[in-house]
Amino acid sequence: MTSHPNRSRRKDAPAANPTAADWQALRDRHGLSQSDLAQRLRAGGVTVRAIQAYEQNERRAHPAIWLYVLAQMGEVRLPLT
Repeated sequence: MTSHPNRSRRKDAPAANPTAADWQALRDRHGLSQSDLAQRLRAGGVTVRAIQAYEQNERRAHPAIWLYVLAQMGEVRLPLT
């Protein structure tokens, strides 16, 4: 179902899924391990195993999860308008 905006593989899609490199770059920018990041995101239900799966391309994070992560890390302010 590639026509759905949340499932597009285009990097410039309106609601593109984050890549493995996006997850790793986020952790690098903040100097966090996978477990440190999971601790910060615990309230949103993001686990260490989920972060590992995202970084190893075993599964893709929904754009809403990525937006939550960016907001929790102070990289984006919600609500977006």
